[in-house]
Amino acid sequence: MTSLMAKAALHAPVITGLIVGSAAKFGRMLAINEPFTKKHVIGHIMMMGTIGVVATYLVDVLDITDPNKRTFVAAILAIAGTDVLEYLRTRAWKRFFVDAEETKIQDK
Repeated sequence: MTSLMAKAALHAPVITGLIVGSAAKFGRMLAINEPFTKKHVIGHIMMMGTIGVVATYLVDVLDITDPNKRTFVAAILAIAGTDVLEYLRTRAWKRFFVDAEETKIQDK
């Protein structure tokens, strides 16, 4: 049970950041009178799963342990969700294969 509580405490800031960032994104759209539809909202919600994984990975790699900073990183990624996914789709996977090859060479 303690392990579950520790994991929840670790991931709660990322979940909070995704919610706050999503609200900021649509709040901005409302403020500048940019129209959005139910389709936009559903698409954004569907993206948040992957953005949550990216945010969790990023804060772990950067060793960010402060809950406020974890929340901030997740919020920024949620606001820029479409751009983050486009980057991952076009370029990030290439870096993954380069890193894997370097690790393979070092292991030999």
